Formats: sequence, C-alpha cells, structure tokens
Amino acid sequence: VTAMDMKIKFKGPLMVNVGLSKESGEGMLRSGVADLVAYGRPYISNPDLAERFQNKLALNPDSVYEDWWSPIGAKGYTDFPFYKQPADASTVEDEENKEAVSSQ
Repeated sequence: VTAMDMKIKFKGPLMVNVGLSKESGEGMLRSGVADLVAYGRPYISNPDLAERFQNKLALNPDSVYEDWWSPIGAKGYTDFPFYKQPADASTVEDEENKEAVSSQ
C-alpha cells in the first residue's frame, strides 16, 4: 500500500514517515500525497534536524538499530551532537556583519 493509495481511500489528513529524506518528504508534500511528514529516526542522531534541513547542513550518521529498540536508557537518544560550524567557515551572520561594517 502506498501513501497515494491511502490518500485516495482516506479523506482526512495523511501523515507519512519512515525512510524519508528531506527531498522526498518535501516532494510528498508538494505533490499532495501527504499533508504531514514525520522524521523519527533521523531525529535520534540529529537533535537539530530541522535546522540542518533548513540550512543544508550535513547530517550525523544514522543511529545504530539497537538504539531504536533496546531499553538502554538515554544513551543513544540524547548523546548525539548538535551541528558545530567548522572553525574556518564563516556563517551568514558573519558575512552580514562584515557587509554592515564595510558600508559604514
């Protein structure tokens, strides 16, 4: 059964998930196949997933399968790092500040 099959039969809002990339999720929304897209597993290894998608930042490697199902407490759910800007890379904010200073 595909999301489109469900959309045809079910007349309410349809949420899709599992195995979606940013691009495939956006495509499902644009095409009308889905009304909502959920990203569960990518959030485990990317606690800042929305910001990474928005800013086209690299994702952390996927969490290992055992982290999804094993009752091992917070480890594997809470210890993945947030994105850190490389020391030698400037941010959009840095560029805006440089432009503001140079125009004065």
